[in-house]
Amino acid sequence: MGTVDLKEYSALQVTEQEQAEFSVFEGAFWGNVFDSPPTAFACFNPELESSILLEHKRVCAVSANVPEPIDAAISMCGFKLVGPCSPELIDGAERLSEHPKLLVYLNPFGQAD
Repeated sequence: MGTVDLKEYSALQVTEQEQAEFSVFEGAFWGNVFDSPPTAFACFNPELESSILLEHKRVCAVSANVPEPIDAAISMCGFKLVGPCSPELIDGAERLSEHPKLLVYLNPFGQAD
């Protein structure tokens, strides 16, 4: 089975309005829940403080061992954290995985959740 191009799925396309409203990069998520065992990975924006993410209940890119070092950490929702990332470095990042990556953006904190 080859890799899936997420651009093929219209529900995953982002409008200009959404890009303007959701401008804070949280991280990227990928894997295959149908693998045996299932795989779930994440990388995180190192510029976001864990305390702010926790306050807003955004825990899938936050180490379960906060404030311990991030190396080989598991996130609070069970993703294996592979380290920091940025949206510019994700596209084609086979070093992370050949699985398509979902980049997640949040609205700036302090605005409506």
